[in-house]
Amino acid sequence: MLKTFLTASVISLGTVLAAPVHALSYAWSFTPTFGPIGVNPYVVSGTIDGLQIGSNSGAGIIAIVTNTPTGDLEGTTFDIFDSAGSGGDAFTVDGSGNVTLADARYRSASNDFLFFGDGDFGGFVPQLSNWLTISSSTSFTPITPVPFEFSPALGVGVLGSLWAANKLRKHLTKK
Repeated sequence: MLKTFLTASVISLGTVLAAPVHALSYAWSFTPTFGPIGVNPYVVSGTIDGLQIGSNSGAGIIAIVTNTPTGDLEGTTFDIFDSAGSGGDAFTVDGSGNVTLADARYRSASNDFLFFGDGDFGGFVPQLSNWLTISSSTSFTPITPVPFEFSPALGVGVLGSLWAANKLRKHLTKK
């Protein structure tokens, strides 16, 4: 019985450790400070999919524009990652799911650009086509909940509890 239990435990633990990291989705938005005359200060917004907790290189992340001041580029998918301006991470997401760094440039199939970056102005400096802001930041709001992170100590505790419960069950059924 103990051998079967340990085998099942090792297989379960291996499955949890080998499970793929969950991709996170966010809604993003910024208010342009520059753009076509007469169309500011409307919001530029969209979604971004494929971020993970920790450092993100930028590859495999897809951004879609859902709103612009003039309606241009709405529905456009940006999935071609060019480079991070500083040569570092494109995005960093902390353990709570907050985007703490954005420094990435994406382009669409029709060569329109979407930039999330730190730049020389401090804070996030987003730009989509003619809409640019240097005085406010991009807001990233999680769409998908941040997944439960597996803790090896918690896993050992759960396995120990199951083993103890099994021993107690056997002891009580003998009486």
